[in-house]
Amino acid sequence: MYRGLDGVLYVNADSSGAHPYTINSSDRNEMFKDIITPGDLDGSGKPEVLTLSASGKLSLHQSQGPEGTGHVSWSGNGWQVYSKVFSPGDLDGDGIGDLLARTTWGGLSTYKGTGNVGSTPFKKYAEAPDRNWHRYDQIVGANDVNGDGIGDVFARTPAGDLYFYAGTGDTAKLFKPHVKVGHGFGIHNQLVGADDIDGDGLSRGRMGREGLRRIRDAAGAGIPGGKRPTPGARRWLGRRRGGEELGARGRRNRVTSWACSSRPRFTSERVMGPC
Repeated sequence: MYRGLDGVLYVNADSSGAHPYTINSSDRNEMFKDIITPGDLDGSGKPEVLTLSASGKLSLHQSQGPEGTGHVSWSGNGWQVYSKVFSPGDLDGDGIGDLLARTTWGGLSTYKGTGNVGSTPFKKYAEAPDRNWHRYDQIVGANDVNGDGIGDVFARTPAGDLYFYAGTGDTAKLFKPHVKVGHGFGIHNQLVGADDIDGDGLSRGRMGREGLRRIRDAAGAGIPGGKRPTPGARRWLGRRRGGEELGARGRRNRVTSWACSSRPRFTSERVMGPC
């Protein structure tokens, strides 16, 4: 899912190309602060969509098919206390997507998915003991990167260092110790989660920047490799197939993807063609 230069939302879920996608809202002209797609929360086979308003209202929309959503089935106020709200996927192995929200003091609050999309889709569980999340300028929910069935997270520092947080499956201690998996990621203006785009069961990450689409394949352990972006032309805001929309910047972007194994390493990069 991405927002075009015309302000319209589009979905590009397969090789048939992009088509407009409508989020049913009382204000059809509202520009949401963020759009979060946590996947199928109620087992209906259709992914839900969350929208976050500038005033801090988080609203849940149930998908009505490939063209858009129905009306809001739940909404909650007060989310402006968080500097970042995102979905890492399923954190505890119950098959339901969860939410994470970063506080202004650097903590990370967990909201467990309940499966009830009509009244209480999420229940606040706890705040992670680590309060150092303010050190990152981008945090990306990546769904399951290492194949253990638990949601994972990538985080980038303002200096461009990229860290990987593997989920534990235990909401009392969300992540294993973080591992630095790359540097030089400051050249990208947006990182998003792309889920599994080649059918190997592992999630992907994408970085927005002007240029061509490239994919980095994973094998073993180490840090990213490959060339710097080549200038190009089209805006791409990011999607996560069946997973999470991670917001977007209003600028022209390029797209880079990376594929991850159980020990993230980025070993090659191949040009996929213009975005």
